[in-house]
Order: sequence, then C-alpha cells, then structure tokens
Amino acid sequence: MIANDEAFTKMIEQYPEMDIQNMRTLIRNARREKEQNKPPKAYREIFRVLKDMGL
Repeated sequence: MIANDEAFTKMIEQYPEMDIQNMRTLIRNARREKEQNKPPKAYREIFRVLKDMGL
C-alpha cells in the first residue's frame, strides 16, 4: 500500500468498513518517513490497524 496506490484502492473495495481517512493519513506519513529515513512509526501503525482488522 505504501508503494502502490492500487493496492490501497483494492483494500478499500474489500474492506469498506475500514477508516479510510485515517489509513490515507498513515500511508502518506509512512511514505514521508521513508523518504526522510526516519523511524517507521506510521508503518508500524498501519501494521497494527491491519492486525486489528484480522488481516
């Protein structure tokens, strides 16, 4: 999802109950962290959200 917007679009179609706005913010932050070589805080949060969804 971080590297490809299509993956996120497919996830939205499969899981419409997901908090889309929050996930978009996390993805945007994860991309920024990666570009700036910062610790992957948003990436970990994405993982936690997906885990909580049962994925």
